[in-house]
Amino acid sequence: MLARDAAWVAMLPTLREYYGRVRVSLSVADADKALLGMNVRRAGSTIHAPTTPPTCSVIRRWGGNVLVQFSDPTSASKRRKPNGAVGLVIYTAVAHVPETLAGWTRRGMVGATRVTIAFDPTLPPGTKVFVRACWQTQTGKTSPAGEPTEAIIDGVGMQMTPETLKMAA
Repeated sequence: MLARDAAWVAMLPTLREYYGRVRVSLSVADADKALLGMNVRRAGSTIHAPTTPPTCSVIRRWGGNVLVQFSDPTSASKRRKPNGAVGLVIYTAVAHVPETLAGWTRRGMVGATRVTIAFDPTLPPGTKVFVRACWQTQTGKTSPAGEPTEAIIDGVGMQMTPETLKMAA
C-alpha cells in the first residue's frame, strides 16, 4: 500500500504536466479531451473592434497638462465605452498634425475615458498640441483613429524652478 502511494506521488507531477499540455493543445480535438475526462471550455465569442472612432473634448488645460474626455459618439453617455472596448490608445503631436498615424507619438493605453495628458514642461506657452485616440479591445483590435483635437499650452501653473522663483522676487 505504501509503495503504491509513493509511486502515485512520484508520478503526479508528470501526469499534471501531460494534462496541461493536452488541455491547451489545438491538435487534440475537444471530443477526445472529453473522453479523457477533461473539462472542455467552450469557445469564446469573437469581439470585434468598434467601428466608430472616439470623440475627444478638451475639458481643461493648465501648464503643460491637458485634461481630455473621450466618448463614444453613438452613446448618450459621455463616459461609456463602446461594446467590446476595454480602453483607449492615446496619440499626441506637438506643433503640427502628422499626415499618418505613424507620425504621432503613442502615449499608451488607458482604461478611463477622462485622462490628463502631461506634455513636456519646457514647451513655451502658446504651443499647439494635438490629441487623438483609438478604442482597443481585449484582443488588441483597434477602431479607426478619432479626429485630432487641438489644445494650446497656456503656461499658467508651470512648474516653479529656482530660476523662476528668483525672477518673481
